[in-house]
Amino acid sequence: MREDIWCLILLLPGAVFDAKTRRIPPVWVLWFGLTGLGLRAAEAVSAGSVRPYLVSYAPGLIPALLVVAAAFFTRGAVGTGDGLTLLSLSFWLTAGRLLTVLLLGLFLTAAAGAIRLFLRKAGKKTGLPFLPFLAAGLLIMLLGGG
Repeated sequence: MREDIWCLILLLPGAVFDAKTRRIPPVWVLWFGLTGLGLRAAEAVSAGSVRPYLVSYAPGLIPALLVVAAAFFTRGAVGTGDGLTLLSLSFWLTAGRLLTVLLLGLFLTAAAGAIRLFLRKAGKKTGLPFLPFLAAGLLIMLLGGG
């Protein structure tokens, strides 16, 4: 549980930066991913086996890589930084927890977009920063006991 709180603390600067500038700094994404990878590597070394970590965390790479691919094929409609952040997050959360956070983040983004459309504050093509909603999804999961 403690590492989940650290994950949220480390995710927050990226979420704030994304909300303010609609950009995600590559250095931050790299740092976020490497700290998670370092944590998993240290756990595997201390446990004496890599296999349990591969089974728990490697499947989380699949949705992250799909978001990166979506960024490529949509020519930026889906942000590359969002996909790379999700890839970094896959080192912090097990696959099931990552999928939960991703789905919560997508739901919150869709709800915010629908509200903005309803209030006529945005058009159909108006983009929303995703990291604040991803961080909110992680917070909801943590508060829900997940």
